[in-house]
Amino acid sequence: MAKLELTLERIDKIKAILDSLQYKHTPGEVKSAFRTLETQEGCCLEGALVANLFLDILGQQPRILHIGTDRKTIIDGEQVIVGHSLAIYEFQGKFGTIAKSRYPELTHRQPLFTTPIDLIISYIKAFQKHGYEPTCWAIFDLQTSRLDWRNSSRNVHALNREITSRARLYTI
Repeated sequence: MAKLELTLERIDKIKAILDSLQYKHTPGEVKSAFRTLETQEGCCLEGALVANLFLDILGQQPRILHIGTDRKTIIDGEQVIVGHSLAIYEFQGKFGTIAKSRYPELTHRQPLFTTPIDLIISYIKAFQKHGYEPTCWAIFDLQTSRLDWRNSSRNVHALNREITSRARLYTI
């Protein structure tokens, strides 16, 4: 069986899948990648899980780029940083993202960026346009997650805590 490789055409197909999902954020709820595909709706983290499902098949390390902001909210009695989660990938030595957002400016980036920080900087004005100030970022390796982010029929909201507690947060 031939090995599947990441190509720009396949990246575009993954983006199209995310673009076809209805944006729906339910505070305190995060569906696995397959549950998100079943329901055809999701938030940024759910979109990043779906993208990583396909990127993993194409030989990419499944990773979440999380960009935190100056805003906080309370979910299940716990104060959490409001942020944006994206699937980050590397193609021919450059970084890009595949993302779901209610704001078009906070979705995908082509693999044009030499470092993750260059990629993050490309999002700052879009965040500010919508009243958010990016304050921190982290890259989380989904392979280290204790949760079944691919297949679970249960709420995987604890993934938010894993990302912000186990990944090293860098200040912007």
